[in-house]
Amino acid sequence: MKYETKKMIPAEVFPLWSYIHEEMLDRGWDKRDLAVRMGGDAREQSISLHTLEFIEVVRNPDCSIGEETAMRLARAFGVSKELFINLDNSYRVWRRTRDKKAKASR
Repeated sequence: MKYETKKMIPAEVFPLWSYIHEEMLDRGWDKRDLAVRMGGDAREQSISLHTLEFIEVVRNPDCSIGEETAMRLARAFGVSKELFINLDNSYRVWRRTRDKKAKASR
């Protein structure tokens, strides 16, 4: 007997910034704490270049997180860089699928 498997599509996927924001809240971190843990300098008034790259990625749905930023986030949070890459990719795929469905229904 053959079973068909259907590709499961989540109802909603949260953007990477949402995950990072929740983790920062849970740890009591602000942007400067994150920048330092990502390799920035706490004495600087601005946050690290990699954090700025991350913020740009969040604002631009056509960009994806870079390998270097994923690695720095992984170091900051003590997890694998693949976690951040996969979260980002999953959200972007979900968003493109949702946007295509919305355009098709117009």
